[in-house]
Amino acid sequence: MDKLLRASPRLAQIIAVFARHGFIQTTHGEHRLPPPTDMREAFEELGVVFLKLGQVLSLRRDLLPDAYVAEMEKLQDQLPPMDFGDVRATIETELGAPLSNL
Repeated sequence: MDKLLRASPRLAQIIAVFARHGFIQTTHGEHRLPPPTDMREAFEELGVVFLKLGQVLSLRRDLLPDAYVAEMEKLQDQLPPMDFGDVRATIETELGAPLSNL
């Protein structure tokens, strides 16, 4: 239960980003994907895990329409650079130790 409570802010962030980019919408009871650009931008906004998911999806033409695959392919080599301080902080938080010790 404690783990779930700690994850709640991230879950709320993911839901908010998906809602803002049109993931949470229906038309006459049918789910629709957001426009391809919105999907890529949402993945970029959500960070490393979603960037990796987008990169994997770009390799799976059997899962998404061509327009989405083309947009996800941009996550392979057209990403803005990440600040090393952010990368360091994420690694240290996730692994629970200073980077110099890891």
